[in-house]
This record gives sequence, C-alpha cells and structure tokens, in this order.
Amino acid sequence: MSATQDVVKFSRISMTLMGDLKENSALSRRKNDQSNQQLLQHPYEYVRYHIQRGFGYQKSIDLMEAELLYKNIKQMSIAVLGVGVLLLWLIFPNTKRKRQMEAFLTKDYAHRGLHGKGTPENSLKAFQRACEHGYGIELDVQLSRDGVPVVFHDRTLQRMCQADGEIKDYTLEDLKFSLLGSKEPIPTFRQVLDLVDGRVPLLIELKMTEERERLVNAVLLELESYQGEYLVESFDPRILQVLRKKDPTILIGQLSGGLFSQKKSLSRFMADRLLWNVYSRPDFIAYQHHRGRVLLMFYSWLFEIPVFSYTIKNQRDYHLKRWFTSHIFEGFLPVSEGRVRAKRKSPKLLPARTSLGK
Repeated sequence: MSATQDVVKFSRISMTLMGDLKENSALSRRKNDQSNQQLLQHPYEYVRYHIQRGFGYQKSIDLMEAELLYKNIKQMSIAVLGVGVLLLWLIFPNTKRKRQMEAFLTKDYAHRGLHGKGTPENSLKAFQRACEHGYGIELDVQLSRDGVPVVFHDRTLQRMCQADGEIKDYTLEDLKFSLLGSKEPIPTFRQVLDLVDGRVPLLIELKMTEERERLVNAVLLELESYQGEYLVESFDPRILQVLRKKDPTILIGQLSGGLFSQKKSLSRFMADRLLWNVYSRPDFIAYQHHRGRVLLMFYSWLFEIPVFSYTIKNQRDYHLKRWFTSHIFEGFLPVSEGRVRAKRKSPKLLPARTSLGK
C-alpha cells in the first residue's frame, strides 16, 4: 500500500472517530438534560439538586432531608406572606379622597394658634394672629361638664389657668379663668369658628375622652353651619370611627408617633406603628416629626396620602423634614421654600411615585 493511500485511510478513520465522539457527546448532553429535567420536576429533588449543585454544598442530602427542608421553606414563605398581608390590611388608610385633601396641603398649621410673647395658646388672640399671617390653625377641643365644646389642650387647668380640677369638672358658666394671667378667656369652639370664619383651614383635634359619642355630636352640631375648610384628627381611633359613621364626608386624620416611648402599652405600641388605622381608616396621618422617618417615607410612598408633622419648633427642622407633606409648627414664623409641599421631589430613599391625587 502506497503512502498516499495510508494517509487517506488514516484521515477517514480520524473523521469517523471525531463524528462518533461528537454524536456521543451530544447524546450524553441530551440524556443529562432529560435526567435533570425529570429530576427537577419533583420539588424535593429540586431542593436537593440546588443545595448540592447550585450552592456548592458538598454534603450528600438524601430525599427525606430534602423533603423536610422543602416543607420548612414552604411553611415559612406562607407565614411571612400572611404576616405581610395582615400588616398591610391593618395600616391601610382611606386612599379614595386624595383630591379633596389637596386644598389643605398648601399651608402649614400654627399649633394652638400663633401664640407667644403675651399671646396664650388656644386663645382668640392667637387664632386671630394666625389668620392675619395666613397660616392654617391647629386647635384642641374637649367638652365642659354641661357638654359645651371648648378649645383647650390640657386635661387639667393647672398649667394654663393655675386652677384645680379638669375641664370636664366645670360648666361653661364656671370656666371663667384667664389663660396664663392674660385677659384672654378659655374660648368656646363656637367663638373660634365665628372668629376664623373660613379665612384659613382648621385642623381640629378631638381630645381623648370616654364620652366619645357625646363629644362628636357636640362638635358636629357646631360645624353644621360653618362654611370654612376643616380637617378633624385625634389620637383615639374610636373617636374617628364614631365621627366617620356619623358624617362620612368629613376628612379625618390619625395622630400618632412617639407614644410608646412615653408610656409603654400595647395600645401605644400599635399607635406608633399605625396599626390602629384598621379602626379609623384615615385620610391623612399626623406624626411626631423626630420619629418614624423610614416608616413614614415608606407609608407615604406606598399609599400616597398626606403625612403632617407635629410639632416643628425651628426653621432648621422645618427645612430638613422634607418627607412630610405639611408641618404643624410653633415658636417661630416659617420661611417656606414653596407653599405647595405635595409636589416636592420624593426622597432618594424610595423610588418616586405619582403625585397626590393621581
């Protein structure tokens, strides 16, 4: 046999062997793929496969261990999902009236009126000053013994009037005390409404009481003839629940924040985390400004409802607390960077969402 014939024969044999190797390799890959596909169809085998192969786990895991691990992962996933859904249901606000809230977001609110320098808090003079400066007014309402709503913050008379007892211990006729030694008396809610007369929006806080329905009825009676804009808020979700049942058109807000640190209880723990929203389903939130930043930013981003701060006491905090929609302030005159706070840029902590009301 000549050398040329030997080369040709050797080439043919090499090509045949190469073809066989390629065919065997492809067949082997198909078999492995089919085997893995069949293997991964079973969830327990799927868990075992990924632990040993995907995560480089060296120890051999039998089918029983994989089955137990799979069941544990499944149960934990269901539990986490269930807790997440429950929490969302508990904190869910009323998101249907965002456009109605927009009218209240262009102003900041003077805490208990624009008081200071001889002008007592929650006095007619403080409310008149707030109106003159164009600020909204935050005020507190509770009942006298004879059921008349009066504007007063503290439960007792000691700090503001140097008198004994509580507001609820006196009739309106007996509440002839002056505020902080001034000539300003304790005003009735009716007097404040007549004074403001719709010039600025009101943020009305209903004080906590056991006579919830009586308080709500008295306040609603005074508001029947009032033509101005107002919001109603309270720390007590039960008061807000009563109010919503009696007049569903009123915009209500849940007050919260920093309560658990002051007096530890389950109720205050839930209030700090907005869990009482399940009762009140508020249209807005009012929260202590130096607490709950991440919670409030996430809440505002997720539900897109207004979050008011309380109580801002200096210009620095006024500008730094940008995650709030509007501020409740006292002790200074805010210099605003722009009145329409609802259209501020969203903080970088969370991705931007659409603007309020959209």
